[in-house]
Amino acid sequence: MDVNGHLLTSFTDVDLLPWHLSVADDDNVLVADHDNDRVLLLDAQLQLQRVLIDKHKSQLKLWWPQRLCYSPDMSLLRVAHHSGSEWPLSSLRSDLISLFRLR
Repeated sequence: MDVNGHLLTSFTDVDLLPWHLSVADDDNVLVADHDNDRVLLLDAQLQLQRVLIDKHKSQLKLWWPQRLCYSPDMSLLRVAHHSGSEWPLSSLRSDLISLFRLR
């Protein structure tokens, strides 16, 4: 949005369920896509650059990512997520934090 409240751009994906965003290098945006078990990298114009982490296409077991924290000085991404395939219906909290080096 600009200073007058007008929408400048947006990102849409029919399956996307974003739970958290974090700003990375060069104003890129990291998106925790909760229901699809993945982390996306968007550019400053909110165009998809790549899928950084996808549980369904790798051996990483990243269930329902909920929070992201990026440290640009070390290029580390911290992802808070669940550790197993069973959704804990009694709680919306994460029980595991994983580290990923982005460079």
